[in-house]
Amino acid sequence: MDTNDFLYNLLRGTSSLEYIEILGYKVYLDDLLLISIIFCLYKEGVEDGLLLMCLVLLLFS
Repeated sequence: MDTNDFLYNLLRGTSSLEYIEILGYKVYLDDLLLISIIFCLYKEGVEDGLLLMCLVLLLFS
């Protein structure tokens, strides 16, 4: 697949890349996004417990 085709499909929402397999576990891209947001908020010292709790609940749902 060409890089331009990948970007075109990604922007259209028809990408075939739904998950990344890491050590035999399927990690979906939306989960990676939530994990990265939680990590960035933690590293910045954000003390909004309700926001972090909501993001973690989204991660587990």
